[in-house]
Amino acid sequence: MRSRVPKGLRLAFLAGPQHRASLPLAGQWADVRFFDTSRGWALAGTEAALFRPDVSFFIFDEAFEPASTAGLPGTKVGMVVRPPHGAGGPWPLDTWRTSVDLVTWFEPPPTSEPGPLAIIPLPVDRSGLQPPDFKRRSLVVPRWAAPPHDVLERLAKLEDLVVLEPQGRLEDHLKLIASAGLFLAATYDAIGRLDPLPLQALARGLLVVTTTAFPPLWGIEPEDDYLVRPEARLLEAVDECSRIPDTTRAVRLRAFQKTAELFDADEVFQRLTVDVLLAVDAGRLATSPKATLRRVK
Repeated sequence: MRSRVPKGLRLAFLAGPQHRASLPLAGQWADVRFFDTSRGWALAGTEAALFRPDVSFFIFDEAFEPASTAGLPGTKVGMVVRPPHGAGGPWPLDTWRTSVDLVTWFEPPPTSEPGPLAIIPLPVDRSGLQPPDFKRRSLVVPRWAAPPHDVLERLAKLEDLVVLEPQGRLEDHLKLIASAGLFLAATYDAIGRLDPLPLQALARGLLVVTTTAFPPLWGIEPEDDYLVRPEARLLEAVDECSRIPDTTRAVRLRAFQKTAELFDADEVFQRLTVDVLLAVDAGRLATSPKATLRRVK
């Protein structure tokens, strides 16, 4: 895509460390900086203000502090990338909206407040990612989405098995995923909605085998891009993929290509940034040919 982003633009992303792999931090179309909110939103806001960004993206979480936006110049965009509620109840979005210029749900929700399927995932930082390596056959299973222990033991006899622990760092998880060939998740919620790893696995050329589908709005198709199997058939599915790996080569390749087309962070955030700048410019005063002022609609 030919970028329409002005040269020299500065972008700030204020988010938790679990979002780093979803941001265009290696992009060449803007000066992009990441400010980690795990140390507190106030500190992240102070550090970002010193950078003096033109556009700042705030990826909301339960701990978001509206005051953290106060010292930043430029346009401030709040982002809802997960269902807006937690242990403390619904997020106070009406209050948070007053601290930013715009709020995006990553795509317009179908109702005034979106349901679970309206939450679109953050994309994938694809810098350095390579096409599928079909020689990689090991299996990755997140502990938080693992089948019963006896099934795990039997899976370990089929392929080299790596279990991701919840206390592990995202970058360590991604390294283990990148060295594998299969990603398995047994979950009862729409896959990927609260967990970035399944989409990250597709982007790294792995075959994803899961008990539930991705949300339909994401455009990732079961059987074409990944496999959906009931929990009782997970072992059978992995066994078949291990014995006859050629049967899933096309699935892995399609998934890799689709994530490149739909979920590339560079492309997604360039488009979003252009939309943000256009929305802001639409409210500014411009000089007309008659040297009078008019408001651009």
